[in-house]
Amino acid sequence: MKHCLIFALTLILSLDLTAQQATATGKNALVVGNSAYKDSPLKNAENDAHLISTTLRELGFTVIEVVNANKETMSKAIRDFGQLLANSPGVGLFYYAGHGLQSNGANYIVPINAKVEEEFEIEFECVKADRALSVMEYYKNPFNIIILDACRNNPFRGFSRSADNGLATPSNPPTGSIIAFATQPGKTASDGVGKNGLYTEELVKAMKIPNLPIEEAFKKVRINVAKASGQSQVPQEWSSLMGDFSFIKEEKIE
Repeated sequence: MKHCLIFALTLILSLDLTAQQATATGKNALVVGNSAYKDSPLKNAENDAHLISTTLRELGFTVIEVVNANKETMSKAIRDFGQLLANSPGVGLFYYAGHGLQSNGANYIVPINAKVEEEFEIEFECVKADRALSVMEYYKNPFNIIILDACRNNPFRGFSRSADNGLATPSNPPTGSIIAFATQPGKTASDGVGKNGLYTEELVKAMKIPNLPIEEAFKKVRINVAKASGQSQVPQEWSSLMGDFSFIKEEKIE
């Protein structure tokens, strides 16, 4: 499938915490990838989740990974993620690849068994993306990275929606967060021509560059994705981070 959206948390190898956050050094991630939809299956979402999970584990993260999940499984994974943050606060990373929807200004991630015939059913059949942010805020986690790599076309053909133009910026996200979208509002994101989606492919490359600040990493991803897509896909981020960190931190030898 060609078009893919983004629900995004990013990966962090290391971080420079502020003085108040010096003892918060946990690295925890929740990675969700849904491909096996009955009516609108995706080619790369599950592969992207596996790639992100493998990379994060190599970088020292404790990772909860779920693929091809129903609503109950996704909800439980978010609760389990909250317990990780409660027990070991620090960097919290949420990554989602799969179908995503916007309805009445709210973002939803779509379980593989969701059945929606009318728009009002979205809130009952799908999972609000903001739940991951709410968990981070509830446990007062200091650094929060959300990456949304979700399909932007409507997977439900039983109704037509006016809100078919990507994801909305979450309302009132907690301070100390960065939220990454694979493309700008109203545009589509490429599912890639190989094993992985375009955005996730470039994201993993940027994460492996030593001492690259996270803001610069996302900028590099944006430049490369825009170039590869002929400017049809331009990733965006919203940030209220209060500290500096890199995906990989290496000491410089004088």
